[in-house]
Amino acid sequence: MPVHDSLFPPERPSPRRKYLKLRPYAGVRPAAGTRWRRRMPDQNLARGAFVVAVALFFGLGALRYPIGTLARTGPGLFPVIVSGLLLVLGLLMLVQSRLAAREPLQFNVGKIALVMLGLGGFVVVARYVSMLPAILVLVFVVSYAGTAPSWRRSLGISAGLAVIAFLFQRFLGLNLRLV
Repeated sequence: MPVHDSLFPPERPSPRRKYLKLRPYAGVRPAAGTRWRRRMPDQNLARGAFVVAVALFFGLGALRYPIGTLARTGPGLFPVIVSGLLLVLGLLMLVQSRLAAREPLQFNVGKIALVMLGLGGFVVVARYVSMLPAILVLVFVVSYAGTAPSWRRSLGISAGLAVIAFLFQRFLGLNLRLV
């Protein structure tokens, strides 16, 4: 005896299934010549959104300071200009992320830890020793977070940053303890 269809209503996806974002078509393959439209986090989109968020955070914070005029600049002018340029860069990154192919978001905790360790080492060495060794510590530790660390490139970057620090000390009158 056949079972009547009204006794067993068709299955509907439960709210819990939608909430957990489980794939309702698991195991189904796309037709030949077509591609899946995946909902993966896009690395370029995340980078652009982060840059825009940082630009807005610092730009809106800088608006609390007087901007002044170009003849007599206020303390808020430079941060507003830099955050405006950063905002434009972030918006360009967002546009590029929509035009380019998606790249999966990679979150590498080890590389983030290396960058944080380099920044912490910079602060400690700059406080207790001087700025030049702190620059070396920062550049050499952070370079290992990159794809191909090179001691020659790190030494060149350190030398360039040391020259910039010297120029800031000499021409802008910053009180930097270089040696």
